[in-house]
This record gives sequence, structure tokens and C-alpha cells, in this order.
Amino acid sequence: AGKSFVARRFAQQHGFYFHDGDDDLPPDMRHTIATAQKVTDDMRDRFVDAMVARVADLTSKHPRVVLAQTFLKQRHRERFQ
Repeated sequence: AGKSFVARRFAQQHGFYFHDGDDDLPPDMRHTIATAQKVTDDMRDRFVDAMVARVADLTSKHPRVVLAQTFLKQRHRERFQ
């Protein structure tokens, strides 16, 4: 989809710290995706929890952060508002 490319370019051009959320996918979720199985709601919820914590950590160190990650469910996107 190009989300990482666009986010990385945006970060470079505007002085943001870039983080690719795919780097934080837990092993069970990576395996599920790699083997074309269905990602469960529990996996997504745990991943979003981890991403919220990661963003909190990153924003404590960097004043401007851009995160590249797909959050398919509205309730997950709302956690970052």
C-alpha cells in the first residue's frame, strides 16, 4: 500500500522521527500473517496495546513522531487520537 514509504518520506521532509509498526509485530502474529491465516481479535488487541505503549515511549523521547501501521478497526484507530 506504500504506507511506510509515504510515512518515511514525510518524516524526512518534516523533521519527524519515523517508526514502522510492523517492526513490533509479535512472533505469533508474524507467523499467522506469513502463513496466510486469520489474525484474531485478541492478537490485534494485544498488538494495539503494544503500539500505544510504543508511541508513548517514542513521544517521550522525540517531540514529533510518525507511525506507519495499518489499524483496520475504528476502535483501534481511536486509541491514537
